[in-house]
Amino acid sequence: MPSFEFWWFLLLLPLAPWPALLRLNRPRMRVVLPMAPTVSPEEERKPASYWWWTGCIAALLVALAGPQPARSPKTGGGTMVVVLDASGSMDDPLRPGEAKGPTRWSAASDAVTQVLDHLAKLPRYRSWDTGLVLFARQPTWALPTGTPAEALASTLAGLGPTRTPGETSTHFGDALTAGLEAFEGAPAGDQRRRVLLLVTDGEHNAQPTGVPGDFTPRQAAQLAGGLEARLAILRVANTQSPEPTRQAAGQLLDDLADRTGGMVLSVPLEAEAATKLLETLGAPSAGFWESIWNGPWRPLLTVGSLGCAIGALLRERREEGGWNRPRGR
Repeated sequence: MPSFEFWWFLLLLPLAPWPALLRLNRPRMRVVLPMAPTVSPEEERKPASYWWWTGCIAALLVALAGPQPARSPKTGGGTMVVVLDASGSMDDPLRPGEAKGPTRWSAASDAVTQVLDHLAKLPRYRSWDTGLVLFARQPTWALPTGTPAEALASTLAGLGPTRTPGETSTHFGDALTAGLEAFEGAPAGDQRRRVLLLVTDGEHNAQPTGVPGDFTPRQAAQLAGGLEARLAILRVANTQSPEPTRQAAGQLLDDLADRTGGMVLSVPLEAEAATKLLETLGAPSAGFWESIWNGPWRPLLTVGSLGCAIGALLRERREEGGWNRPRGR
């Protein structure tokens, strides 16, 4: 349902014709032409300028009321935690042999930014917030949850992969578990969407330690399902790995996404992939009437009010210079 920031201005709408009536009844000079036809009282009508002034005041009052979309913090948004692979391999060229071309990291960053741009532009996603976890063997929170999508995108532009000596493995389980910490302790009945966006170029190759809390990727996905969080995966192409290794990695990623009702997409993303991704994660696009209502109505009504005032002045000039016409109430 739409709402108004200052709804009490709408109570003044019945008074919108009042300034027009005052202008209509004020004394003014009239030009009387010889042989001009007379208008009988039955044919008297309000001049066009009256309706222009009434429309001007009405549009101004609605603009002052501040039309805005109604937002529900429980059902109208959610939290998306981006879990981004920052291991050294992400600094390799996206296409082998193109040292000056895009890297896997730049391709991954562009894909995440593309998703965030869709998240920020669609009206129904205004109440979403984000967070960012970087990982290789160990995960690190780069941005806490509650961060606007635009802020995450700008922060991501200044980050890059790291090569830590002696750390060559990649642990999906720890990374996903770290991201799920943002959803723990949510109040019962909270209907906000919970999304993990895993972005990686490789395969899980960390050996289990046996330490309590060291979850495997499938255990982490199972935990995500229990928290009603969906897992979406953006997979950056890694053609340098052997074919059997790539197939095993792809099967694992598909399994992780299926356990939570998510999906796997390849990077670079296709044109409509970001929209499809958000819809799959439970964030449908805005409907027709919602898109109409979420237009820039406040500035449009303000400009429309000014246009009506100018039109009314022009009509008055034209009417005062025309034939003698009775001014009706």
